[in-house]
Amino acid sequence: MTGHLNLAELMAIMKRESAGKRTIQALADKLMLHRMLENMSVPQLPALYSVQGRVNHSDVERFIDANLSEPGSQDIVLKPSHLSNGNGVLVISRVRPEERAGTITYLVNHMEQYLQQNAGNHESLALQSLTPGFLIQPRYQSVVAFKTPLELRVIALWGKVRMGLWWWGRNAGAANEAPHRNVWLVRKPVQQGELGDADSWEVIHEHSGTNPGFENAVMLFRRHMPAMAATAEAMAKAFGAPFLRCDFFVGSAEWGVRLNEVAYGCGVDYRAVSEENGVKKMVDDAPFIARVLQEGMRLCQAVKAPEEFLSKVGAEGATYATMKVFPVRKTLEPIFSSPNAGGSCFNVLIATSDKEAEKSAVPEELCRTMRPSENTRYGAGRCRSFEAPFIAPPVGLQAGSWLRAGSVGPGAVVDVATPSALGVRSSRLLLLSASPPVPVGLRY
Repeated sequence: MTGHLNLAELMAIMKRESAGKRTIQALADKLMLHRMLENMSVPQLPALYSVQGRVNHSDVERFIDANLSEPGSQDIVLKPSHLSNGNGVLVISRVRPEERAGTITYLVNHMEQYLQQNAGNHESLALQSLTPGFLIQPRYQSVVAFKTPLELRVIALWGKVRMGLWWWGRNAGAANEAPHRNVWLVRKPVQQGELGDADSWEVIHEHSGTNPGFENAVMLFRRHMPAMAATAEAMAKAFGAPFLRCDFFVGSAEWGVRLNEVAYGCGVDYRAVSEENGVKKMVDDAPFIARVLQEGMRLCQAVKAPEEFLSKVGAEGATYATMKVFPVRKTLEPIFSSPNAGGSCFNVLIATSDKEAEKSAVPEELCRTMRPSENTRYGAGRCRSFEAPFIAPPVGLQAGSWLRAGSVGPGAVVDVATPSALGVRSSRLLLLSASPPVPVGLRY
């Protein structure tokens, strides 16, 4: 592989060169992406509310009254459309009448605060340039009750999916990371040298011990992998993206599999299987991914203008700042149904429930790893017990002490490392110093 850049070097170049790239900006903007995905009939959670610019207090009032005021109201998720890593994300439960005014005030203040922020310097220049906004969607809940929904990242290179991965981080012992749970679903071609719809997906990981939640999660990922792969491939081709990551929520009986978001490139750890003398072992796949990307670029003879791709998904505008997305559903359907789209488009996801998922349901108390064996399936084992970590609030949010119902001012919480933060376990509230009073019903 002499003469090739490694994947980290490629990712750094991609971030630097993303400035002013309309396609990358449109994919990173969650509001714009949602509208394009509607045109493409890609299953996603519905947008219940969105805002760009200044927050309208009356609009927030109407939203709360219409969606969160009745008994049995479902939780919703509020997230910035221009940030990453969970920054500014809240989960909101039913709001009781006595909590209404405080909740509305808090939400308006929260959104206005994050509308003043941009992505950090470690992110791509494209992400840093996005127009601030917010999107509210129903909360996705998987039948396997880990702290967060089951989410699989599906990686497409030059329009073909190489793998899917369930990512828990890379630093053992670090807060909110559990790398022993990382899982890769690696493509196994039926015919050597060719990628096709009949290919299978091999599951590899270093998880040891008994964990019903982990096992059922992997089973759900594997069952839906062919359709997720076909959908990711169709999207990569539609956007002309040589390195696309599509994140799918999995395991909801109500919603089925839904696309959550996409990213141009992905800087996680990649693994593949190497077999020698009948012995399998995990190997680093990043060098091969870097090589595929670079050799593909050398073979690429024609570069089309962004509008040739974006116009077909309804996005019009000479720059990101002037871009708008218009409905074009009827004219776009052939991208997902035509044999000329690559065959796999016949197997893409459709928006439907997944009642079969109920058979894989596992309660939270069984989503823990106990009594691991000495050896893992691939490679050396970890001889220790692992317990499902508490998933802390998004970046910038820190855990502290519990509060009961009511409104409490700043300074009421211990263990504060970062100001202006909110976190929640179950139905109790967590308030950190420098935060405004927090009404009951909010949690991360």
